[in-house]
Amino acid sequence: MLILFWRTWHFDFLNYDDDHYVTDNPHVMQGLTANGIAWAFRSTEVFNWHPLTWISLMLDAQCFGLNAGGFHFVNALLHAANSVLLFLLLRKITGAIRRSAFVAAAFAIHPLHVESVAWISERKDVLSGFFFVLTLLAYAQFIEKSKIKNSKSKKFYALALLAFACGLMSKPMLVTLPFVLLLLDFWPLQRFAVQHSAFNVRNLVIEKIPFFILSTASCVITFLAQQHGGAVGSLENLPLQARVISAVVSVARYFGKIFWPKNLAIFYPYPAHWPWEFIAAGILIFVAGIYFSIRLARSRPHLAVGIFWFFGMLLPVIGLVQVGSQSLADRYTYLPSIGIFISLAWGTHELLQKRFPQLVIVGASLLLAFWFALAWRQIDFWRDTPTLFEHSIQAAGESAVVDNGLGNYFLEHGELNRGLDYIRHALQLQPQMEEAQLNYAMAMLRLGKFDDAIDECQKILARRDNLRARVNLGSALAAQGKTDEAIEQYRLAIQAQPDLAEAHFNLGNALYRTGKLDDAISEFQLAIQFKPAMAAAHFNLGAIYLAEGKRDLAITEFNEALRLQPDLEPAKQQLRALGVSTP
Repeated sequence: MLILFWRTWHFDFLNYDDDHYVTDNPHVMQGLTANGIAWAFRSTEVFNWHPLTWISLMLDAQCFGLNAGGFHFVNALLHAANSVLLFLLLRKITGAIRRSAFVAAAFAIHPLHVESVAWISERKDVLSGFFFVLTLLAYAQFIEKSKIKNSKSKKFYALALLAFACGLMSKPMLVTLPFVLLLLDFWPLQRFAVQHSAFNVRNLVIEKIPFFILSTASCVITFLAQQHGGAVGSLENLPLQARVISAVVSVARYFGKIFWPKNLAIFYPYPAHWPWEFIAAGILIFVAGIYFSIRLARSRPHLAVGIFWFFGMLLPVIGLVQVGSQSLADRYTYLPSIGIFISLAWGTHELLQKRFPQLVIVGASLLLAFWFALAWRQIDFWRDTPTLFEHSIQAAGESAVVDNGLGNYFLEHGELNRGLDYIRHALQLQPQMEEAQLNYAMAMLRLGKFDDAIDECQKILARRDNLRARVNLGSALAAQGKTDEAIEQYRLAIQAQPDLAEAHFNLGNALYRTGKLDDAISEFQLAIQFKPAMAAAHFNLGAIYLAEGKRDLAITEFNEALRLQPDLEPAKQQLRALGVSTP
């Protein structure tokens, strides 16, 4: 499996969420600190409460700094561990080595899982997956020890509960795990079959009450976090009927992508309307899956467990509670797909093993080879932002989200006109898209069209207080010589978010222009504290030290700026003027 994902070591951060999770997140970039850990448990940033995900990213930053390869390596390592643990779990509870190996292999190499592994921001998937399988393993041990009335059984139950709590603190999608435990009780643990004993259905449910309590708490925290952040879509924007139709269609699309995983994209936009054949397919797959699972539950329990595992684990992300603007996402299949792999492995074995054993082996090998080849190709699309987004347009159609992402990438890399074309197209598709408006304002700033930048920022601020809009507005005002008004905007942004590095940096520039050097130094130092990789802040700090005659301090800052940004020519010029050699 590591052979499949080793190339991600050379991949970069993406201009899509990786900035929020890592590169522009001061708490993460400071590494593992007491303050950072405390923040992780308080934070609902990016609309979720997942402190262990934050802490794992902090640990990566501590070890690798801004080397994206290190973050990618940890993702791949966690996914490899999940695959091995899944094999050990299935072998333990079923005793079937080959079928367990097939499920683990399918999980390890399936193209739908590339997104969860190759995207640094999806650390929450692979980390929660790790604790998910650990929970099931500890639960299996608890059952085994309980059968022989071993005193250690309670310890394994507590371990399962602890692992589940850790999983929820990595990604709240694990809320349906208690139902998975009940499915395993039905098959292969066969605890439902025990009659006239303590292990009847009622007691099995009571046994899971602590797990259900944790799930309920996670649901409440997650809903409050997403509602507070504005991530939960309103019924006005997406009516309940549309959500139900989308959920039904998504079932068919997810099911189809498991068996034919082509045209995978980072973003799947909502169409104007779903074709009737998509709706019919979704209804057929859902109804048939439920019907045959129940009808064949006694004779083929693996089918029921696999199908209900798939449907049940998808339920939190199927779109009934709409979070974000995507119609579906490959990453959502990371754990639910295990159910389909189980049904496929045990179902095929039951149908063909006795008469055509060689056909089972050949068929499984060909299917795994097919998925491996598609995954190998899919990984290439994740090497950088433009490749990923341009492929997304080809695979899933144009969308404002993807166009805005491409526009932002080209703006940051100095291709203003190319970036502006994408941003304008995004605004044509979705005129009120705030991120696109912010990027448009930034493009206007860089093109020197300050009035247009001010107008765009004020449109956003008229709807709600947006800190990036305030910072951009301040930059436009400062460019027009309205320094006092700019300072006011920067201070308002800092008041709302004290760790906003860009606001401190811009405020430092404004204070420097007014001659308040000591105050400017303090702001640049705060910018560096909250964003250590900000080369421009180090350079500006060095310029002030040089103006004050503090030569050694200036050299230190210029060198640090050059270390962070080796192509920063002004830093090289200053060092050469000071008689210091540069690379």
